[in-house]
Amino acid sequence: STLELGVASHHYQFQTEGRKLIWTFPAINLPDSVSNEPQSHGFAIFRIKPAAGLLPGDEIHNSANIFFDNLEPVKTNTVINTIKAFEDLRYKDIRQLHIYPNPSGRNKATVTFQSGSHLTQNTVLTVVTVYNMAGQPVLRLDGIGSRYAELDLSGMIPGNYLVKGVDESGRLYFGKLQVF
Repeated sequence: STLELGVASHHYQFQTEGRKLIWTFPAINLPDSVSNEPQSHGFAIFRIKPAAGLLPGDEIHNSANIFFDNLEPVKTNTVINTIKAFEDLRYKDIRQLHIYPNPSGRNKATVTFQSGSHLTQNTVLTVVTVYNMAGQPVLRLDGIGSRYAELDLSGMIPGNYLVKGVDESGRLYFGKLQVF
């Protein structure tokens, strides 16, 4: 009853069968990963509130079977989400990244620190990683050594992304990026 469907990479039809969630992408026609790796991906995002009564340490296992044409299903890795006590969460001191322009076309975007994020004049970004909404890294810049990083968005598909930055002390910074 708490299922919420999110965005998907392509037009889809949705149904449930008991506890199974089924997305059908009619005529998706993805190219194979050898001829066009960036365009060979599809995704569907959803969320569901956990069942009542789960305790810290309980695990929720989730996997998927992907069917291509009439071939045998491809089983994904099993994702395990472990329930944590609220006091275990480490998000009390979230530091923000400033990303501009945002939303951005498929050119470039600049990443820098949001003002007031525990900065000194010597604070620099060392690593910036961009993740798609499935949590997969799609772009990584290492050894930056500057307060700014420029992202090349030319190979990215339109959508929403999470951007994580790390400074020279290992502190984490987060931001959101929308590419159109």
